[in-house]
Amino acid sequence: GHYRGVLTIAALPHGRAVARLSWAGGDLVDRTLQIEGPAPQKAPQPSPQKRESPTWDREPTPLVSEWVLPSPGLRPIRARPLTFVGFTTHVGAGRDAAGDQRRRTLRLAFHGELALLAGRLGLDIDLPWLAIDPGVNSAQRNKFGDLRLGLRTPVLDRRGVVLAVYLRSLFSTGDFGRPRNDQWLEPGLALDWRWRDRLLLNTTQTLAIGLNAENKPLLTWGSTYDAIVRVVRWFSLGTELSLQLGLTGPDNRYVAVAISGLLRFDLGRFRLDLFGGGGLNPEARRRLGEFQLGLAFGLLFGDVR
Repeated sequence: GHYRGVLTIAALPHGRAVARLSWAGGDLVDRTLQIEGPAPQKAPQPSPQKRESPTWDREPTPLVSEWVLPSPGLRPIRARPLTFVGFTTHVGAGRDAAGDQRRRTLRLAFHGELALLAGRLGLDIDLPWLAIDPGVNSAQRNKFGDLRLGLRTPVLDRRGVVLAVYLRSLFSTGDFGRPRNDQWLEPGLALDWRWRDRLLLNTTQTLAIGLNAENKPLLTWGSTYDAIVRVVRWFSLGTELSLQLGLTGPDNRYVAVAISGLLRFDLGRFRLDLFGGGGLNPEARRRLGEFQLGLAFGLLFGDVR
């Protein structure tokens, strides 16, 4: 009959081996076998990596616009807190509270922000150190402007979208004419959308509440819409549209629209902004100012994403 068997042997190097099957009557099989080692393994070739757009450590931030006259609710706010110190200086022209006398303004303000709790809380301050009319005598040059304090916290951070709630307070410490001497509370929302550190779209929506013991509260709605585009690593362009609506009061029903532009230079942790803008309609020129030109300098700390 026919018989079939399996013989397991240890791995052998390349060469020859002899297989022999014997019994008492002699050899049944005597055969020389060629032994081949395992086929050589090819080293895996690295798969081509998809080239990604470069990312930089300094993400765009909104324009810090400044207006000649007090502008409740029109301060852009970045939704994600960061830590920085800096200053802003600008010149502009506008009308006084009565609207019949043109006034120039030179302003110097110090800004600071502190990110706490791993970026879950932000504190900020705007301290106007100098707010003067260059046309008056030198004895009246060193005047404070309106002090602003604020805090905010992000409530949504997903896929480049950050939404924050904030509360700011504007104290009327400035020594210049105005129809009412209000202390302002500014609750609101800030929304950022970022694309690959190249583009930032930002909007703030603020309800400004003017409080004065002698008059009824004023309500003003302020909106800002910013677009910042990073052209190269160290240079960005930006624009901002500002909208202010007077909601209550006999002399507080109005719509003011203004626009600003920005040139930004990023040098490591240092940031320099050149900005300018003005009112687009008569109410904006009367309530915010006819034009403003200035620069802002900032020193950023920590990991700015």
